[in-house]
Amino acid sequence: MRVIVPLLFAALTLELKAALLWQDYKETVALIREREEADLSPEYTKRKFCGKMFTDALNDFCVDGADLHKHKLSKQEMSQLLHECCHRGCSLARMAYTFCAAHKNL
Repeated sequence: MRVIVPLLFAALTLELKAALLWQDYKETVALIREREEADLSPEYTKRKFCGKMFTDALNDFCVDGADLHKHKLSKQEMSQLLHECCHRGCSLARMAYTFCAAHKNL
C-alpha cells in the first residue's frame, strides 16, 4: 500500500491540476463528488474514515504532510466534512484535495 499511495497521489495531482487552476474549492469538490459516484478507480472510491482512521489516512496519503487550513474552511465546514467522511464516506481524492499540502500551490 505504501508504494501504491505515492503513485495514486501523483496521478491524482496531475488529473486535478487543470481543475485547480481555474476552479474554486467548492467547484472542485463538486467534481470530485461526481467522480466518487461514477468512478471505480481506487482514489475515488468512498470509504468511511472516522477519528484515528482519518488522521492515519492523511498520514499515509499526504506525501508532503497535511495542511488543515489551506482552504480556510470554517469550523462548521470542517465539522461537516469530518462527519460526512465518517458516516457516509469520502474518497482519498477529496481528502487529498482538501487537506494535503502538496495541492497548496498548484
